[in-house]
Amino acid sequence: MARRYLSTDTLIESVKRRGMLPTSQKTFKEEDFLSFANEEIDMGIIPHILSFHEDYLLDMESLIIDGSTNRFKIPNRAIGNKIRDVRFRDTNGNLYEMTRIQKEDEMYFQFSSGTSNSTSRTFMIEADEVVLSQGTLPGAGGFLEIVYYLRPNQLVSEDRICRIVSIDTNTNIVEIDSFPSNFTGETLFDITSSKSPYKLIAMEIEPTALPSSSNLFFTFSTLPDNLNINDVIALPEETCIPQFPVELHSMLAQRIAIRCLEALGDSQGLNNAMVKLQEMELKTGSVIDDRVEGSPRKINNFHGFLRNQRQWNRR
Repeated sequence: MARRYLSTDTLIESVKRRGMLPTSQKTFKEEDFLSFANEEIDMGIIPHILSFHEDYLLDMESLIIDGSTNRFKIPNRAIGNKIRDVRFRDTNGNLYEMTRIQKEDEMYFQFSSGTSNSTSRTFMIEADEVVLSQGTLPGAGGFLEIVYYLRPNQLVSEDRICRIVSIDTNTNIVEIDSFPSNFTGETLFDITSSKSPYKLIAMEIEPTALPSSSNLFFTFSTLPDNLNINDVIALPEETCIPQFPVELHSMLAQRIAIRCLEALGDSQGLNNAMVKLQEMELKTGSVIDDRVEGSPRKINNFHGFLRNQRQWNRR
């Protein structure tokens, strides 16, 4: 059965059809198409997805609070090095809201009531770190949860990836279809799902036994959740499938074709392609927006005067 999604090879074929580029043309090499693709993902596709605020790329990292530091790195794969939310989870699993303050207000939040349900849970952003205010949390214990939008991996040549052909859940052994030469000497890998929205299902995972050109098997201590046949294994921050809903793959191909037509100086073709892109952006917007049509969002004013009088509201 033909795959509906575009991988590196089929993406480039789609670009050539859209731009009416000869199959044997020598103006653009594979690395040129991939450079255009990765730039357009960063400049066009990601902003388009985030503009609808529907949490397609949302991820979360939980960091242990052990009392040794009040500084925590923002995940290095966070889009724009920004985060959506910071919250505290205690050792009983209860979640508590945290509030961002400015650096100049730090002195007003340096004291704590010393109880586990203190309302003074504040943090600041300094460069690439989340910094907890002095006295915000009563000693060690619990977790800092950083919610952020995960940056899609870079698209690379299919020569740099392999696909899963079999999975043994009893031994945690995964068979792959080939051994890319760039895997030699590497110990960390990413795994991308082959099902829409092609999310990252394992990030910088370290196998207990590595494959080779004569032994096409990975062994893991535990298998990642939702691992399937045809999933893609690649080096960290690499993949061959655009990691967003399949309905946007054709729009990526269109954006790459526009870059090619612009480089070739084809004004008429460029104008026509731009019109088509505008149509795509409008129509795909109606597809990816409002993900739960039958259940409207409930808006709560958690910080209103009356709401704050309720003792059960945990802050």
